[in-house]
Amino acid sequence: MNFADLHQDISSLGIVTQKLKLEQLPLKTGFYFGEDEIVKQSSIKELLAFNKAIIFSAIFPPLGRDGKIYLDDGHTWENFSVHYKYYKQAVNLYRDQGAMIITSFLQPAEKLSLVLHVEGLYFLTPENFQERINTLWQLGIRSVGPFWNNDNVLGSGNKTKEDSGFTQFGVKVIKYLADKEFIIDLAHTSYKSFFDIISLVPEAAIVFSHGNIYNLHKHDRNLRDEQLRALKEINGLIGLSAVGAFTGSDKLDVWRRHLDYVLEFGLEDNICFGTDFNGMFADGLIDGLEDIRAIPSLYHHLLKYYPEKILAKIFYENLWSFVKNNLRDKFA
Repeated sequence: MNFADLHQDISSLGIVTQKLKLEQLPLKTGFYFGEDEIVKQSSIKELLAFNKAIIFSAIFPPLGRDGKIYLDDGHTWENFSVHYKYYKQAVNLYRDQGAMIITSFLQPAEKLSLVLHVEGLYFLTPENFQERINTLWQLGIRSVGPFWNNDNVLGSGNKTKEDSGFTQFGVKVIKYLADKEFIIDLAHTSYKSFFDIISLVPEAAIVFSHGNIYNLHKHDRNLRDEQLRALKEINGLIGLSAVGAFTGSDKLDVWRRHLDYVLEFGLEDNICFGTDFNGMFADGLIDGLEDIRAIPSLYHHLLKYYPEKILAKIFYENLWSFVKNNLRDKFA
């Protein structure tokens, strides 16, 4: 089967366990993020089991080699560089098996196409932002998210204590990203920042990579109805997460209610997976959607409720169409 995912944290895991060691460990091997245990739910090796797969692979620069979060300029740019180096080495180990980082839909991998995403632009300043954004582009990064929960010099993240939206500097950065034709991810934005970005660059390629539905579970990482409408109007893409904290339950039927909600909203062409695999704690897993190995069984389970045509869109076609429309030949 084919599978596409708008958000997995497979890029950043190696940094915590040093270089490539984590790729050699089995799934569900825990490691420590500070004092909390994260579960390994996906890997390049496991993703190669699919016939075709497209994965937006997130690099998380605030995560240091000691497992702590750093949100200042120096640490995060240094951390980004190390994350990128080790992850590219990991991908190259599997290149002969069909895995490849892509920057254009005209150059898909034989089996596993990886689109590099940066989660959190905490390393940008008014003095360096153009240079560093240009460097990201040259390195093959094609998707960026301004925040990871916390505020930064660009504006307000989803954990903000005072939602002021985007700063004047943030406006410059978002416009520059849109001009470069990066995909812009609104996950982890505050409510006001979400709408600031859409109003500033409505023609940009915009996604909400991983979250769920606020009306079903009130969480600051979930989408409200007006946000769903806004994404529909600009033909944005929504990645439905596999995070139990966002659904409020570890039950698959509860997760399916979130999927139903999106489909009933008329977004069958705008929905895909944004699992957040490798980015959640061991106590936040959903039964039947706990790791990448669960995906084939999940597909067959969902056939009880949805026609094959709809599932084909959710599992692969919608994200592949988005990639074709936004990673065009001029990016090659």
